[in-house]
Amino acid sequence: MDKRTFLKNLMGTSLATTPFFREIQKLSDHYAWQSEAEFAQNEDFWAKIRQDYLLKPEYINLENGYYCMLPQPTLERYLERIREVNYHASYYMRTVQWENKAKSAEALARLAHCKSDELTLPEIPRSL
Repeated sequence: MDKRTFLKNLMGTSLATTPFFREIQKLSDHYAWQSEAEFAQNEDFWAKIRQDYLLKPEYINLENGYYCMLPQPTLERYLERIREVNYHASYYMRTVQWENKAKSAEALARLAHCKSDELTLPEIPRSL
């Protein structure tokens, strides 16, 4: 699967509800006429992607395989979700988490072109 197909498939998942992924999709569509080689060299596109990252000016991170920072819109959405779970506390853990896990499995299944029961996601015991 190429990057453009991956991004388009990602747009159909709940992951795509973040502003970061919507913006990438919009940018990708805007440059769809370019070949992959031209797209890879398009400095305007990559400058727009780069603006969502808070980077240390004195350090160049070349090791994304070990740890890579999140784009700011994704980080903010992640923190919102953590705050929501923290607010609901055990109520969330005993009720809502199961529905959210099912939604995540469905979204990942669409992305992987399989059924949600064919995926393996970490199990959380229901007897908490």
